[in-house]
Amino acid sequence: MRIPFKELIKEFNTEHPGAKLNKLKLAKEMLEAGLFKSLASAKAMIWHLESGKAKCITYKVYWYCLLKFNKPGTDIIVFKK
Repeated sequence: MRIPFKELIKEFNTEHPGAKLNKLKLAKEMLEAGLFKSLASAKAMIWHLESGKAKCITYKVYWYCLLKFNKPGTDIIVFKK
């Protein structure tokens, strides 16, 4: 399973032209929200979840993505076959 951060960020920036969100800014926002203890761990988790190597996704990260990107859960998590 994976979270397609690249596509989600691209759509977010299209919907919010002034936002200029990227993966680093997303990692900083997740750090400020208290999901991670360091920026390095937030960036590593984003990479891991996007790569498709993740076997599970924490509920807090999933919930944060649901609220941040305002998408249904099926658009947040993509299952590999």
